Amino acid sequence: MTLTLPQWSDELEREVKDNILSFWKRHSVDEERGGFIGRMDSDGSIDPDADKGLVLNARILWTFAAAYRIYGAEEDLIMARRALDALETTFLDHEHGGFYWMITAQGAPSQDKKQVYGQAFVIYALAEYVRATGDHKPLKLAEQVYRLLEKHAYDPVHRGYVEALARDWGETSDMSLSGKDLNERKSMNTHLHVLEAYTNLYRVWRQDGLRGKLQELIEVHLERIIDPQSHHFLLFFNDEWESKSGDVSYGHDIEGSWLLYEAAEVLGNHELTARVKV
Repeated sequence: MTLTLPQWSDELEREVKDNILSFWKRHSVDEERGGFIGRMDSDGSIDPDADKGLVLNARILWTFAAAYRIYGAEEDLIMARRALDALETTFLDHEHGGFYWMITAQGAPSQDKKQVYGQAFVIYALAEYVRATGDHKPLKLAEQVYRLLEKHAYDPVHRGYVEALARDWGETSDMSLSGKDLNERKSMNTHLHVLEAYTNLYRVWRQDGLRGKLQELIEVHLERIIDPQSHHFLLFFNDEWESKSGDVSYGHDIEGSWLLYEAAEVLGNHELTARVKV
């Protein structure tokens, strides 16, 4: 049976609403300790004492803010507000700024480093909440994180951003995102999601400095991260952008292709858009 485009659209919308969003509404909320659970096994059993990750919480905020922007369901807004509250009350480092990478089930920091990948997801999610609700209060927090990244994580000599910093934004030897990643100074993955975050932030905050940084990020991807021979993304680098891995991540190649195009399109830069298309 061949489905028409409207039929495909209806089916996909039902999948999003009735399966994906509804699953997270039913199973992810931590009623006892606030926020959302840290871990669920494949059989649906929940570990109530598992640590809670920054990226998971930020992605929940982005997801339900985007859902509310598109569908307008009040229950999606409630979920987004819950995620925003968790970020502002338990993940936020009130002393040094930025957000902890991991907290305990009780809400205390368990990994307090400032992983740039995680800070980027917070910016991305906060900007989406502003887009969805018109409430600009979270924009101030997104701006603060952006300025912290530019002050502490940006490499003014070689361009780009380091992987991670200590809680106080000083140097750390623990750079890797996970046990599967190399402990290198820079990565494709982090830069891709800083690009994504700055693109969404620029939609709600048309600041000239941010515009320049977004344009530079596109150029860094084109000039440093994409292999000119294979056209795949290179994955890990030192400060000077020397590649440290020969692996290929096909999923990131696909994801990056549309994120680069989206960024150039949001900028309205026709020259960069043309370069990204090639």
